[in-house]
Amino acid sequence: MVAETKKDAVSIIGGLDLSGYVDKAVRLGQLSLLDKEAAMREYRQFLFLDWINKFFSNEGVMAPTELADAIWQQHILDTYLYESFSLKLTGSYIHRYCPFVKYEVEKDWSVRMIC
Repeated sequence: MVAETKKDAVSIIGGLDLSGYVDKAVRLGQLSLLDKEAAMREYRQFLFLDWINKFFSNEGVMAPTELADAIWQQHILDTYLYESFSLKLTGSYIHRYCPFVKYEVEKDWSVRMIC
């Protein structure tokens, strides 16, 4: 089942248990305890906006907030559940790219992207 309506998307996103991903992000220092609720809200909003983008235009790439990205990093590492969730929500894998790109210039002047 792919979310065909706003109600479907909201139900699928709302049913996602983020607690383990959030707890891991806190343990790793990617989130503070004070940011947990905001991060979950922002991640759910990001997922909904990504659904809207794919459902209506399928153009461009969505970038999460830094708080949402901390959860996304943990969610995507749970590969089986993440893929299953992505397919259920959008019908395709929701690819992650590093929205907060930093670059390092090597001694030979080559540029390396670090996330």
